[in-house]
Amino acid sequence: YSDKIAQLESTFKQALLTATPEFQDTYGYPKDNPGEANLTVGSNAVGNDFECLSYTLEMPFKDNAELPCAAYGWSPERSKQLGKDVLVAMRAVLNQL
Repeated sequence: YSDKIAQLESTFKQALLTATPEFQDTYGYPKDNPGEANLTVGSNAVGNDFECLSYTLEMPFKDNAELPCAAYGWSPERSKQLGKDVLVAMRAVLNQL
């Protein structure tokens, strides 16, 4: 986990936070210290083996606690929009790869 990968991760995360209210980095799995990642986790193994940015974005099985929709909860439309928003974040790091 190099400084370059850390910068890519920071840029990607900030771009995704800006692109969509559906993404948050408050709740989730504990963060590993650099060099201490569990390499049995797919994204950690890919990032380590290929020295690249590898990010896990899990789709929720329940509504977004920060932006609930009483009528539908999480929906296919919100999933599609989140997919589009991830492309915005990918574009934010593209020229740094």
